[in-house]
Amino acid sequence: MKKYAVIGDPVIHSLSPLIYNSLFEIYGIDAHFEAITVKKGELDRNMLMSLDGFACTMPHKQDIIKMLDYVDKNAECISSVNIVKNDNGVFNGFSTDGQGFVKGAESCGCDFKNKNVLLLGCGGAARAVVKSISDAGAKDIYLWARDKIKADKFICELKCKALDNLKIWTNDIKCDILINATPLGMKYHDDFNDFSLLNNMNYGGFVCDMVYNPRDTKLLNEAGKRGFNKMGGIDMLLNQAYPAFEIWTGISVTEQVKHRIKEIIK
Repeated sequence: MKKYAVIGDPVIHSLSPLIYNSLFEIYGIDAHFEAITVKKGELDRNMLMSLDGFACTMPHKQDIIKMLDYVDKNAECISSVNIVKNDNGVFNGFSTDGQGFVKGAESCGCDFKNKNVLLLGCGGAARAVVKSISDAGAKDIYLWARDKIKADKFICELKCKALDNLKIWTNDIKCDILINATPLGMKYHDDFNDFSLLNNMNYGGFVCDMVYNPRDTKLLNEAGKRGFNKMGGIDMLLNQAYPAFEIWTGISVTEQVKHRIKEIIK
């Protein structure tokens, strides 16, 4: 039996085991997926060698890179990896977060073309989506983060990757799309102190929250009260999982199976 896992902290809330184990069962693959708590600073390649593949969530999407033998061009560009395939002891790293986020958002009616985007956070999740939303046509991407030093580093590093539309946000700038790429609002984490950032959204704006537990975060509830369109993290989770499954198994998930998985995790 092949073994797969999601590693991170926290992962007790993760839906990944349900998603991937359901996919393994549907496609008749002898494999099992579990959630493994690995705290910051505790990454151990030897421990991970027993896995045929694994998903990385916070806080490891950048730290894992130094343990990999190969990183694909997209993941290298954004310095963020969320999927690793163990190919006979060779660790290959990929990023499916960005494409999963954009596909999920677009399926909910979000159009990035010529839109100004306010991106909250400067960790691995933010890195994962910034290039994808730029490729999807975003006009300007403004970064907001509590840690100004990390924010400046984020801007400097990614501008070197030809992301010239990436800028630091100031509260006099109006945006069309807001993306929460922080753990704020996640179960077992702190929440937003207030939602004044929504005051800087243009009429008809779109709010995307990468948090999926709880499904309906306070940020999304507030966005709904203000009449904004919205997307929760479950759509991103699913749409990044399908290409990950293909990386591990070589199987492209059909639309029919995608519908079944969505029903399973309701």
